[in-house]
Amino acid sequence: MIESALNGYLGRAIVVSMLALFFSHGVSATPKSMLESYQKRIVAAGYTTNHSLAELEARETLVHGIYRVVVKRSGAFLGYFTENGEITGDVNGWEDVHGKSISQDDLAFLRLALVQNIRYDRLVKVQYGNGGGRKMFLASALDCGYCGAMEKNLALHSKNFNTTFYILPSALDSRPNRSAKSEALWKAAADIYCSENPAESWKKFWVNRTVTGIRRQDCNVNSHMLVEEERFLKELLASVGIKVNGTPRIVREDSIPFTPPATSDLSTLKKLYGEEGLKDIDAIMLQRVRTRFFEPYDGRY
Repeated sequence: MIESALNGYLGRAIVVSMLALFFSHGVSATPKSMLESYQKRIVAAGYTTNHSLAELEARETLVHGIYRVVVKRSGAFLGYFTENGEITGDVNGWEDVHGKSISQDDLAFLRLALVQNIRYDRLVKVQYGNGGGRKMFLASALDCGYCGAMEKNLALHSKNFNTTFYILPSALDSRPNRSAKSEALWKAAADIYCSENPAESWKKFWVNRTVTGIRRQDCNVNSHMLVEEERFLKELLASVGIKVNGTPRIVREDSIPFTPPATSDLSTLKKLYGEEGLKDIDAIMLQRVRTRFFEPYDGRY
């Protein structure tokens, strides 16, 4: 019955709903409840932990249901934990409470679930036309010449195709304190992020290379916070095999990353970013859910 529904017009919505439930048991988790769940699983498996819960701190990430766990006193990184405490990971991959790597089928599903659970509402939404029903993460940098050429090409065709990118503004040098130029670029990135109209500020930046618009009073994000958020998100993507090395880099809805062309004709833009590309993407997402829920797979989380 469920698989039949997956083949219907509600297929994509059902797939996304299944993916959204991947990290939890259908209840709202807190950093404390996540750590408690992890400890219970460790104890049930017959192991002990090196730190008490009071010594640990779970911090939200830009992915719903995944926390970054550190030791409070030293700040030492212990790993990324899912909110139900079932698996932990880092840039090298994910494992269960027994220290066993999750299966390739489960990793592929986790990759898709992670991309679907990115906190897109905390990124800069840049839409062209009616959006095209798209939701793609775009890694870009303000001082990336290739990115500038891509943005110029998008602006040229902006009235003739539909797509949506979600962006975390950044600079090529991940160390803002290294130079005055780097600090200025990261400050500009933070100002765009906190602008009253981030999408408009993003588009205008590529025209005049300056930040326009008024900074929201309720936004306290600074350049150093933005550097960390970008690094942590890229670490999470790398943990499931999504390499975001260099800019520009796009991660599609089906978790497939690619380097976009700097310039494209309108037909290519529509195939890469528009509604035309959704058909194949939906098929990949559907197959992954079928493999995870309806076909045999080895191992559990």
